Amino acid sequence: MVTKKRIPFPGLPGTITDQGMFRKVGTPGGSDTQGGENAFNARFKLKFIASDTLGFLFSADYTRARQEARPSTLLFTKAGPNDGTVASAYNGCIFGQAPTFICSNRGVVGTSFSGVNVDADPNNNRLPISDAFVTSDIDKSYARGSNFDNLTSWGLSLTTNLELSDGASLKLITAYRSLDSKFGSEIAATPIILNDASFAMDQKQFSQEFQLNHDSLDGRLKGTLGLYYFSETGGLLDTPVFAEGLIQIYGPNRFSNKAYAAFAHEHFDLTDKLGLTFGVRYTKENKKFRGDQQDLNAFWARAGAGVDPNVVTSLPLPFLPDQNDLTRLYPFGLNKLSFSNVSIKAGAEYKFSPAVMAYYSFAQGFKSGGWTTRLLSPSTLTANDLTFRPEKANTHEIGLKSKLLDGHLRLNLAAFSTAYKDIQITEIIAISPAFKNAGEATIRGFEAESEARFGGFGLTAGIGYLDAHYTKMSPGATIPVTNDLVNAPEWSVSLGANYRHELANGSAFTLNGDYNYKSSTSPDAENSPYLRSGNVGLLNGSLAFDDADDRWGVTFGVKNITDKRFVVGGYDQSGPNAIGYVGVGYSPPRQWYLTLRVKN
Repeated sequence: MVTKKRIPFPGLPGTITDQGMFRKVGTPGGSDTQGGENAFNARFKLKFIASDTLGFLFSADYTRARQEARPSTLLFTKAGPNDGTVASAYNGCIFGQAPTFICSNRGVVGTSFSGVNVDADPNNNRLPISDAFVTSDIDKSYARGSNFDNLTSWGLSLTTNLELSDGASLKLITAYRSLDSKFGSEIAATPIILNDASFAMDQKQFSQEFQLNHDSLDGRLKGTLGLYYFSETGGLLDTPVFAEGLIQIYGPNRFSNKAYAAFAHEHFDLTDKLGLTFGVRYTKENKKFRGDQQDLNAFWARAGAGVDPNVVTSLPLPFLPDQNDLTRLYPFGLNKLSFSNVSIKAGAEYKFSPAVMAYYSFAQGFKSGGWTTRLLSPSTLTANDLTFRPEKANTHEIGLKSKLLDGHLRLNLAAFSTAYKDIQITEIIAISPAFKNAGEATIRGFEAESEARFGGFGLTAGIGYLDAHYTKMSPGATIPVTNDLVNAPEWSVSLGANYRHELANGSAFTLNGDYNYKSSTSPDAENSPYLRSGNVGLLNGSLAFDDADDRWGVTFGVKNITDKRFVVGGYDQSGPNAIGYVGVGYSPPRQWYLTLRVKN
């Protein structure tokens, strides 16, 4: 958890802001911190054995969270007269440097702030957007806007197990889930509204799965045949506001998804040493989406085409979908997509001995396509086609698993190669997060992990290497083929040690320590230099006590002992037609925790 203090901006008193006047999910303000956690979880399970061949497992869960938004830190703004950003337009308005009709009305506010900082009335002055909003402390910000992260979710499931014969059984899994969430944050971390994002989502999900499991030929042939059905309906309401209302998005959207699948997975032992595996899955998905995003201030008509929506003389505006309503951003109509796919999995394993096994596997992956749904600027300004195609992957892996030194040492080795086609990424185009197919990519690498235990001492170690890169870009792609893939560290290393000391009465103390390292990664497809994590190494430690019967235990631990801070994500909105800032989120500082565990 990262907790950031929200502090008052010294220059705010005596100026005007329109906080609280916009059509939004939730309200601005609230707690004077960001990142606080407040969640309640409950789980319930009931098992009923009806007979020797029939059993039921009922599960229920409930989650309620009323938390603060994740913290963000402003690095700098781009709001100069030549920067071409939304922040530039705001400053141009209040200093009388922008056309009056760009600054007027402001949607639901209904008033203009054109030239307010250069007129004769000092009482209507507004704060200009500038680097004065940057604090010198990454754990403090001047944010005053939305600050909530709320979730209510509950689910039910019933698993039925029926033994059909000695070698066959049937499993039925029925599940239902309801989810309602609201989120709001002044992502730019500024004392006036620059990027105040909020949304509400509701989802209802139902799934049904049938599995026929069999075990035959004296255990040499084992497998599963299955059917799967999934149905989801829901809605998403987007209400972000930018630059004190120059852009005011109101986006009620509805969606529904249905998925069907049939699958089979079989494993056959040809000999005591050699086994073969084969699986196949057919998937069919039908998706529907209706988008109704509007910019209540019609900013793109005002600034993008120099048109005053109140005195329209320049129609048509081809980049807007409705010439009778210049606030509309998303094209009309119910959008429908259907996808189908057949994927296979195959492999072989060979046991040199009971303690050493080598294997090879081939697997195909499939991720369905969809739409860019959170449209914050006109569709033809972001992409000619709002849909993106399915992503497909073929993965080869070869490895070795072993237990050596009478089981005291475990050593696993693996090498793999994955080829992606139509890899899906998120790009920020203008101010909209757009889903696109970047092209083709390849990830090659290896992993090694080991664990050794002698008496009360234990050691773990792991190392991984990735060679991840694009090989070909799709037509129209805006990122270069030389960019790094998202969140793909070249090197990762983990080291751990623990010691368990048992007392005379059977209770025990356990001391743990671990170190984890990852080389630099980019969280965004554009590879913004401001968002890179840098090379990161974290050290953690804990001391635990468990009673002799393992009925209760207590653990005290410290995470990030060296108090390492690094960037974990953010938004680079510094380019032309963007919002006009760069903001990031930082990793948690050093933390301590105390856990009490009790078993009945």
